[in-house]
Amino acid sequence: MLGKFIGKVKEEKYLILILFIGFAARLLWIGVIPGNRAIFTDEAFSGYEAFSLVNYGTDSQGYINPVYLVTWGVGMNAMQTWLIMPWVALFGLNTVTLRLPQAILGCITLVAFYKTALIFRGKKFAYIATFLLAVMPWHVMMSRWALESNNLPAFLALGMMFLAMGTQNRKYLPLAALCYGLSLYCYATIWPVLPVLLIASIAYLLAEHMIRIDRWLVGSVIIVIVLAIPLVLLVLVNNGYLPEYRGRFISIPMLSHFRSEELASSFKDLLRRLYNTSHMLITQNDNRSLNAIPFFGLFYKCSNYFIVFGIGSALYTLIKDRRKYPLEILMWIQFACGVILGLFIDAVVNRMNLIMIPLIYFCAIGVHESIEKLGPKWKYSVIALYFGSFVLFMSYYVTDYDDQEAKMLADGKQYALPFAQELQNENSTIYILGDNVSYVDILFYLQYPTDEYIRTVEYDPDNGRNLIPLRFGNYDYTYVATVKQSPIPELSEDDICILASSDQELINYYRDKGMQMSFFDNVIVGYY
Repeated sequence: MLGKFIGKVKEEKYLILILFIGFAARLLWIGVIPGNRAIFTDEAFSGYEAFSLVNYGTDSQGYINPVYLVTWGVGMNAMQTWLIMPWVALFGLNTVTLRLPQAILGCITLVAFYKTALIFRGKKFAYIATFLLAVMPWHVMMSRWALESNNLPAFLALGMMFLAMGTQNRKYLPLAALCYGLSLYCYATIWPVLPVLLIASIAYLLAEHMIRIDRWLVGSVIIVIVLAIPLVLLVLVNNGYLPEYRGRFISIPMLSHFRSEELASSFKDLLRRLYNTSHMLITQNDNRSLNAIPFFGLFYKCSNYFIVFGIGSALYTLIKDRRKYPLEILMWIQFACGVILGLFIDAVVNRMNLIMIPLIYFCAIGVHESIEKLGPKWKYSVIALYFGSFVLFMSYYVTDYDDQEAKMLADGKQYALPFAQELQNENSTIYILGDNVSYVDILFYLQYPTDEYIRTVEYDPDNGRNLIPLRFGNYDYTYVATVKQSPIPELSEDDICILASSDQELINYYRDKGMQMSFFDNVIVGYY
């Protein structure tokens, strides 16, 4: 038994090394980097909703197990919160339990991508493809922060892997259906194109006699339909065809605003969004620092050439002899769905993550074919190019970039908010006056009692689209909620304020009134 295990390790030593590098890049210091334990507001809300559901049985709006979270009013996909819940139940709410599920999904994606590439083109190609995904900045970065949409690539990768495996053993088809069905709860942008992806994939596999209509396929279709039904009802509820449903086990909420208008509605919109999508993919940047670092890009700038070469080579093979790699059409279908999606939405990296795995796959084809044409010595040059780029990227990511993101995410709020809470008495009001601290940060870092929040929250009546609270409990958020249009509050001796360290005008204003200031990096607590 031991000899067989050692033999297997020796046989797969390259894969083990690749996975070790990939896992380390995604898991090490997951609770700290990026942001030095400061987190993005979307992350905070998904974590707080998990905390609420685990400890109070409802989300922050009082819904029991909603199929789609209300959160801001315009909604949030539920999968991220569901994945966090077991970790919160076991270890409490913190930045590790918040971000660890996404990091684990990133690691699982590496394994699924290897298995898929292995089935499609063989072991040598699978090593190259997995190595590239392991070191790509896009996948490392998206695996390390808990944005809801970042779940989607993992479920799609698992769905494609099980679908490909289902052509060899039909028992895998229900697992493919489960993954594709659950992907609907990862990110709403997939809703219009997932039916296209699944119908096209199944139709192709049936036409090529790789699968047949049997109980496994019919059962798989039923799984997808059953998983889609709650979201179909959600759409009907939020378009006025049905009342919202608040059940004992599941809820289908009415949102304050349903974001269907984000889809393109005219030919001019289609052209504009096609240009924006193309520009984002070519430049490998969407000007959102948590998604991409301009110098390194999504896939490193050198990959553009390999991607173009890979698409051309794969297309040539598809036209000349599509039976050479018969299952590769599944990757083409997902790629095409990504292109279609890019026509209908405003492209940013996390909205377009449907297309990212196919692009890396085509990049791997470009690298593999260039090695085949230029000889084995070229292989070492390519490995050195990508691994060297990866080392430079990670060196920057854990140092200067982390410092930059810590400032952007208001590092210090995680210490300032508990400090302010300790200063308060029964007569205190804590005023949030720094626009770098959100009310969601209070909920997350202080693990604010959900029942107390629901009972005391007062929302801004002039902001019907978003649920922005003016105050809850003894916290007053009015100044930030009204975008600083409200008067600067006059504080009593019991009151406390939270300020941005960059807002020198407010700092001086309250200092002149005799307030003491305690500094926490990018956040300040003022008190008498």
